[in-house]
Amino acid sequence: MLSVHRSISFISFRTRGFASRPLYSKFLEQVEDTIRIVNPDPNLDKEAILKLPAAQRESVGVANRLSNRIKSLHKNNDCPTCWLQRAHCICSETPPIDHLVPSNVNRVFMLMHHKEIGLVVDTAKVLLNAMPEKARLVVNGIDEEYQETLRELNEAIKQKDRRCIVLFPTDDAQTFEDLVRENNEITSTSSDGDLCDEKFDVIVMDGTWNQARKIHSRYIPSEQEGGPKRVCLSQESLDIIAGINQDSDNPVESFTVNGVERGGSGRQLRRHPIKWKEVSTLEATRLLLKDMSKVTSENLLNEDGKACHDILSDYQLISDAAAVRQLGPPREKS
Repeated sequence: MLSVHRSISFISFRTRGFASRPLYSKFLEQVEDTIRIVNPDPNLDKEAILKLPAAQRESVGVANRLSNRIKSLHKNNDCPTCWLQRAHCICSETPPIDHLVPSNVNRVFMLMHHKEIGLVVDTAKVLLNAMPEKARLVVNGIDEEYQETLRELNEAIKQKDRRCIVLFPTDDAQTFEDLVRENNEITSTSSDGDLCDEKFDVIVMDGTWNQARKIHSRYIPSEQEGGPKRVCLSQESLDIIAGINQDSDNPVESFTVNGVERGGSGRQLRRHPIKWKEVSTLEATRLLLKDMSKVTSENLLNEDGKACHDILSDYQLISDAAAVRQLGPPREKS
């Protein structure tokens, strides 16, 4: 496999009153633009909102909640890119790596529950900021009439000339390698065994497990209805999550907050009684990218010999550590 080393450059611009800042802060601006489109009259009273059609009413409700959250973020002068306090900002440590994303990835659609926007502990924001050219943020609860990225997502699901996959563990989900092998056997077009450089659109859900299930059910049609293929992680990746076959570049590292262990091994900082449901959106997605990179003809590495999935593992550790520093121990109840 060909190893390709590429350098990174930064692009900055000025907009909406902020000083020069990276291009990859565009995602919060996208949400702010969507809010203005959904609700051009922010003074619309509750009675008027209740009279709106159901889809519009939901969009307005979500937009209003997002507006309040984003106003608070700006009031506190938090970073609009990593959503952390300026003292804990990680942007300089987590630059974009679009150039290292596997060559068979076309776009990554992040279908995010609106309650995740602005959260300190959210990990999907790290993915968005790491691949600003390939990533698309789609906010759950806002209709496609107001959200260009949702229209783009729906077009990706429907189109036949470009492949689209969804990372979700349904009973019939396949690993990416199995999917490629099956497609090659059907088409007999591959002369390189199980290698695949054909580009895929990837859809990922971000939220709690229950939120992700509802988002999947709402936005992604079944395969029987013409929807995209569901993919799951390879056994190798599952073993990494379980700590059985730990990545050399993904060390088991957790954080203790007030005597309670948080995070580590790709787990989110939020606790869940079922351990595998603690796996973060970032960890699941970076391991899918690892699986996808194994069947490409290019092996994209940075100057330190690290692939995209290795760097994203580092980024989660950086993000988690900053979030723990900012949040500190839980407040004692009086």
